[in-house]
Amino acid sequence: MESKKLCYLCFDLGGSYTKYGIITNNGRVLYFDQYQTGEIHSPESLISRFVEIYNMQKANYSIKGIGISTHGVVDMKRGCISYGSNYVKSLVNYPLVSALTALTHLPVVMENDVKAAALSELAFGKNGFKDYIFITLGTSIGGALILNGQLYRGQNNAAGEVGYIITKLNEENKNSLIKGAWESYASAKALLKLYCDAVHNDKATYLMFKQQLAKADDLAEKTLNAYLNQLVPGLASLTHVLAPQAIIIGGAISEDKALIKRVEVSFQSYVLDIYRQTKILPARFGNKSGIIGIVCLLNKNQLNC
Repeated sequence: MESKKLCYLCFDLGGSYTKYGIITNNGRVLYFDQYQTGEIHSPESLISRFVEIYNMQKANYSIKGIGISTHGVVDMKRGCISYGSNYVKSLVNYPLVSALTALTHLPVVMENDVKAAALSELAFGKNGFKDYIFITLGTSIGGALILNGQLYRGQNNAAGEVGYIITKLNEENKNSLIKGAWESYASAKALLKLYCDAVHNDKATYLMFKQQLAKADDLAEKTLNAYLNQLVPGLASLTHVLAPQAIIIGGAISEDKALIKRVEVSFQSYVLDIYRQTKILPARFGNKSGIIGIVCLLNKNQLNC
């Protein structure tokens, strides 16, 4: 029976939603749900919610570990977020891993959400890539590097933060920790803002944009072209530095195959000929990439990660 299989409870702590699921050691999702994250007032409130979910799920599944993928730089040794932007500020330097371990008596691991998502492709994507960049386009831009078949962590486990590449030095945007950062102009949030400005409606949604784009609406087309002019040069620059086999795009945009195709076509016009073999692909597991990838750290035999 499915409920008797050994599996893991995995969380993906996002700015808008916290996703969670029951995942087997081979990356199969047995159960999935999500809830609005809201403002995190204290670490205790977050842990309380996680424990509540664990207590509900353990009645149906044989859970042998808990994984957390989260925004921010994660200190793997201390089991905490060592640095992060506003929505995880209350969690910085709090020993989240040890606190949750004490309450559940289970092994707990935590990793940056984009690094976890990148691992999902390496372990379960079946694409054969050993060198790729994983990028999430959401509220901001996150990144992770898989080089020679391994996750590249860099100093302080902080490698891969491509959203902080400075693309507009003399411009300031309050939506980023660094003025002129690429994430301020090329995130999914930035795309929606461009569309809201174009239609003079700050309540316009991404779905509205997609619907109008499908109708070849002039404003939607102009919005997309303006957005691609912000996004694709950054992708091209990363390609010229790392020469990856692929750039894999996750986040909300990853589930829009038509938009990914437009990115791919535009990308070809920005890179030198020798780099045009780099593929632009959507994340195989979409918005579930984070909860699937964190399994790799819980199941140490899965990868050298």
